[in-house]
Amino acid sequence: MYADEHLQGIQGRSSFLKRESFQRLHHPNLNSYAYGWVIGPPEELGIGDVHWHNGSNTMWYALLVILPDINAAIAITSNDGNFKVAERSAWEIVKRLARPLETAHKKSMSLDAVKSAGY
Repeated sequence: MYADEHLQGIQGRSSFLKRESFQRLHHPNLNSYAYGWVIGPPEELGIGDVHWHNGSNTMWYALLVILPDINAAIAITSNDGNFKVAERSAWEIVKRLARPLETAHKKSMSLDAVKSAGY
């Protein structure tokens, strides 16, 4: 729900906060850092904008990635407190999921276009 609300907000479709509020939350002010969100992947994914936040308490690692251009959010958690290992593994999962999600989004958009044309 949290990830979806941010995804909807970035796209200007949230009922929780105004579009301007989400734009402020997700607009980088310090290099690529925006109120807890990093805008842009550590490595190029080639699928448009990437908004992400991660963290660890030295026992757990979590990564939330929002991909507004393909209408997707990916949440990954790990019980590996080794930040570098967990982070590397999490981004590998994101890379492996991003292309299939992009393909599914394109198919969905094509079906929507066909439906709206009345076919």
